[in-house]
Amino acid sequence: DERPWIALLDVPSNSYLEERVKHAYGAFSSVTEYLKIHPGHTERALETLSYFDTMNMAEQIRCPLLVSVGGQDQVCPPYCYFASYNRINAPKEICVYPYNGHEGGRSNHLEKKLAFLARHLQIQQN
Repeated sequence: DERPWIALLDVPSNSYLEERVKHAYGAFSSVTEYLKIHPGHTERALETLSYFDTMNMAEQIRCPLLVSVGGQDQVCPPYCYFASYNRINAPKEICVYPYNGHEGGRSNHLEKKLAFLARHLQIQQN
């Protein structure tokens, strides 16, 4: 789809879902809990999740994107998102906030987002 022309992602989720289930990160801890009770469903559950895993769709991204991650994020660990980010062929930038958690860059990142938009909208900044 060519409609998205730019993307701003803050602490993105849904990447490397098998790893997020394995370590019970964020909302995927519910899948972990389910698989504790139904271990025979593991293969099917992980296969189903792979249809929603952004790392399996990342190569289809065509628009420029700016991403922020928190280095201490235990909900959406940055290394899980890197599995997607490294597969993206479109112009991309990532800002890692090494001391931040799931809040990402907060207001510190807002200025970078506005500058990114201005650059891509070709707006002159004063």
